[in-house]
Amino acid sequence: MLRLAICDDNEYVVEQIESYIERIKEVAIKYEVYFSAEEFYKNMHEMDFDVYFLDIEIANTSGIELAEKIRKSNQYSLIVFITSHSRYALDVFRVNTFDFLLKPISFERFKEEICKIDNYIFTLKNNFVFMQNKNKYAIPCYDIVYIEKIRRKAYIHKKLENIYECNMTMDEIINRLPTDMFVKINRSCVVNMSMIDDIVKNELYLKNGKVLYIARDYKIKVKEKHIKYFL
Repeated sequence: MLRLAICDDNEYVVEQIESYIERIKEVAIKYEVYFSAEEFYKNMHEMDFDVYFLDIEIANTSGIELAEKIRKSNQYSLIVFITSHSRYALDVFRVNTFDFLLKPISFERFKEEICKIDNYIFTLKNNFVFMQNKNKYAIPCYDIVYIEKIRRKAYIHKKLENIYECNMTMDEIINRLPTDMFVKINRSCVVNMSMIDDIVKNELYLKNGKVLYIARDYKIKVKEKHIKYFL
């Protein structure tokens, strides 16, 4: 399921995109529409999208400003700008943009973009793949906050407090995660370093407010790896 957000104050463009989404059968899409920057900001704390389609000239602000706010809380979701002017092509890449679409947008161009996004997201090497209740899941690693082992179960904590569980050993978990993104903080917990807000003594503070325990033998390595992550 591709999770998509559209922010554009032009109702005609939004209706056109919605009709395109309905016509695409190759990719399952769930989407939300925002017609103003105010509505967008009001709901930002609830957002958990794979990709944002932003009008670059939305009323009272700009798509660039919206993207900058998104990037402050989410470095990994994809951003696609919608614009009538190619002169913005260079500006949009200032906020780590995935792509931009020129208006008017044809169905063929939109479908091509959706398939490109879907392929990019679900073929990333940084997907954490696991089985739960005989179903196979692939979660983007950037969407994982931390994974903890409690007895035989592994609990995968995602952003927005979604939790999955599976039967995996800690070694199996470590081997399936990118070593440059995650750090083990004790025998039974591994954390996404982009989610670390602060480290105080033996406590690790996450950006979602959660506090985890760092074992004494892991403390030095955790601090060193966390520093290198941001270099």
